[in-house]
Amino acid sequence: MILRPGTPWNNAWRSKTKDDWKVKLAWPFLRRLKNRMFRAAQLLLRETNRALGAATSPAGFVSGFSTASNSAQRLAGKVAVITGGASGIGKATAKEFIENGAKVIMADVQDDLGHSAAAELGPDASYTRCDVSDETQVAAAIDLAVKRHGHLDILYNNAGVMGAMPQDDMASVDLANFDRMMAINARAALVGIKHAARVMSPRRSGVILCTASDTGVMPIPNIALYAVSKATTIAIVRAAAEPLSRHGLRVNAISPHGTRTAMMMHVVSQMYPGVSKDDLEKMADAAMDAGAVMEPEYVARAALYLASDEAKYVNGHNLVDPQSIAIVESLVAAPQPLQLLPFIDSLEDKTRANCHGKLAMPQEKRRSTLSTTIKRNHVEEADTVLIPARNNRRQETRGTSPAGFSMDSNSIQRLAGKVAVITGGASGIGKVTAKEFIKNGAKVITADVQDELGHSAAAELGPDASYTHCDVTDEAQVAAAVDLAVRLHGHLDILYNNAGIIGAMPQDDMASVDLANFDRMMAINARAALVGIKHAARVMAPRRSGVILCTASDAGVMPIPNIAMYSVSKATTIAIVRAAAEPLSRPGLRVNAISPTGTRTPMMMHIISQMTPGVGEDDLERMADAAISAGVAIEPEYVARAAVYLAFDEAKYVNGHNLVVDGGFTTHKGDDNRMN
Repeated sequence: MILRPGTPWNNAWRSKTKDDWKVKLAWPFLRRLKNRMFRAAQLLLRETNRALGAATSPAGFVSGFSTASNSAQRLAGKVAVITGGASGIGKATAKEFIENGAKVIMADVQDDLGHSAAAELGPDASYTRCDVSDETQVAAAIDLAVKRHGHLDILYNNAGVMGAMPQDDMASVDLANFDRMMAINARAALVGIKHAARVMSPRRSGVILCTASDTGVMPIPNIALYAVSKATTIAIVRAAAEPLSRHGLRVNAISPHGTRTAMMMHVVSQMYPGVSKDDLEKMADAAMDAGAVMEPEYVARAALYLASDEAKYVNGHNLVDPQSIAIVESLVAAPQPLQLLPFIDSLEDKTRANCHGKLAMPQEKRRSTLSTTIKRNHVEEADTVLIPARNNRRQETRGTSPAGFSMDSNSIQRLAGKVAVITGGASGIGKVTAKEFIKNGAKVITADVQDELGHSAAAELGPDASYTHCDVTDEAQVAAAVDLAVRLHGHLDILYNNAGIIGAMPQDDMASVDLANFDRMMAINARAALVGIKHAARVMAPRRSGVILCTASDAGVMPIPNIAMYSVSKATTIAIVRAAAEPLSRPGLRVNAISPTGTRTPMMMHIISQMTPGVGEDDLERMADAAISAGVAIEPEYVARAAVYLAFDEAKYVNGHNLVVDGGFTTHKGDDNRMN
């Protein structure tokens, strides 16, 4: 019997025969463990039908795991269209895609630059004129890719404009300026999604990316209208992700901070009329040196990650450079040394009106490495100004954050020479991440309380792996694991706070919460992450280099009633990451979270066995297979790949971020009552 996705739940359940084991076994797993979107259950039913012979598996949800991410050709055989591809982020991304095996069509309105870029990038690049505000031209660019290469795998909606400046006077908004920005920055993204889906959906495979902006997350008054357009872009991505996931497509956004592109330099020239090109370049150099602006290659690397199979379960996500929206509110919280900072020499008019705002690019109306405490009354007719000398620069001089831009992202040794400690490393996500780190050149110490499994895993992983006993609820043991890394290898580059428990089930009766159960989860899942951050920072900060990762959960983003206390503990983990990121960025450290959906690990299998007593081990494995085939659960390798990305220099500008690896489940809550 084939169960149709539209079949009413109760009738569907009662209609099953004893032979329909997949539906019978998968139903309680979905009902009690996930308790989330109705769509997820529909996916499972669809995949069950396919397992029973109704259809073939979609390309978008492959149950097997590919090791292609370690290849130099991470996009081998892929075809991409990049709008706004003639310069800046678009051109840098085209170059990165081509180096990783893709064929790229750059679509832009800058014909001279476009043809020049295509010639520069070689035979795998081509250019077509495309005004993204005209739907027919966008459709034509998509169709050109299919006509020329037979298919389209990646669309990157990157074209954008900043609009006329300034944009902060709401009483006299230039609506024509606003309309143009909305047409190019937001509506064009929707048009691109529409036509990419038209050609990708029949193949049940494809990735759509959109360039948004950190201003879409935290608006900046000077560019308020631009911020609105980019917030709309993010909303479009989130709205499109779930419907398109039904066809095997992924849709994600990238929200960079200020990026050194021709567009940015044009905007800066508008903001500082009369300043020479050389002085503008010096301003950009200073901003780059301070970490306030970045090179477009880092955005290209983020696009490469999201376009590759490594990010197969990242959907409906906005990958942000949160350093740009960090919680820097004050440089005057305590008395600090002062430094003498001269105004730009080339300015002849140094009156208050002219000097105000010319001290540095990110002046008064946005948070930056220079505090907003520099007011008009500081400048008057002066040639210099005293400001707090506190060093808020994002250190990028050593280790995981080099000041220059490395081209070795295609190397198989992406973590060569790095030393990592992984808690909860004896099994599951921790063990798989250790394997992935070692494969990429790192030495790894796995720390766990499962001694037998830990020693066995270390022996299996080879000479670059070692094991130490570590109960993460005991601060002394966490400190000892960190110190062991330094003693054995001389330094520590990566700490992955991965140890965790799900606690006793169920957890949805708030009237009779088991507080001892709650306290234990908070100690292991949340407090231990803070302890790990503390001791990693102790040894990393003097070297001004290091990466700290924490395993959170999509349940921390969207609570699940059956595991409500676990959800709280993981939300706390995410909060700890966000709180730690900005202070630790000052000594050059990065702190990020990874929030996977249900992952096939021993812990997950133990939970399912608790929830379905009497079910045999083979049938439990079949339930997990069905869930993975439906995209409801994932293999731990995909979480490990996310960890490699965040630990590597590709993610140099990703800090304080929660990377959700859940196939888009948290982009749409759905009707929880359907699952109760």
